[in-house]
Amino acid sequence: MKKFTLTSFIKVASTFLFFFPQFHNAQCVAPTPSASGATIACGQSATLTASGANAYNWYSNPQGSQLVGTGAVFSTPLLSNTTTFYVQSTAGVANTVLNFTNCGATGETGPTLAQMNASYAGTSLAGLVSSTIQGIQEWTVPSTGTYTITAAGAKGGDANNAVGGSGRSITITTTLTQGHVIKILVGQQGGNLYFSTG
Repeated sequence: MKKFTLTSFIKVASTFLFFFPQFHNAQCVAPTPSASGATIACGQSATLTASGANAYNWYSNPQGSQLVGTGAVFSTPLLSNTTTFYVQSTAGVANTVLNFTNCGATGETGPTLAQMNASYAGTSLAGLVSSTIQGIQEWTVPSTGTYTITAAGAKGGDANNAVGGSGRSITITTTLTQGHVIKILVGQQGGNLYFSTG
């Protein structure tokens, strides 16, 4: 399962706009590959081909502890009885946590593309975030699948003796489609307001 982190989201045309008021993460899982079976005569080898992802591991058991091959094409050893092999995708940002942040920006306009690039350099988001509007981070879904998205709201600002409320978080699970651009807006903690009357 792919995993993310979100406060609120709205669908705008065919694009999701996620509001991330503070620090959030997204974890993606590789797509589920498919492979067709093969029928052979006793004592022959079979060639199995997987599709639906970019990289694969082949196993002789469903737990995935007996690795027998890698790659889209797997040639079995000589077989003398009905044998089942298992394939798993290992490509893309599978099982990677993606942490979308405010990239060190403060104020109402949010980070520039240069700030995003500098902030995400050396992370799992390096080279994966673009921006056409300052403050809006754009991330392209790498593969169709189920994603879990969690977002947390920032703490509210303080006013005189009143302390701002704590942020809340929400987690959803949804299907995202490969190639869709997800627009992410990351805010900051609310500002403080001090006033006097009279």
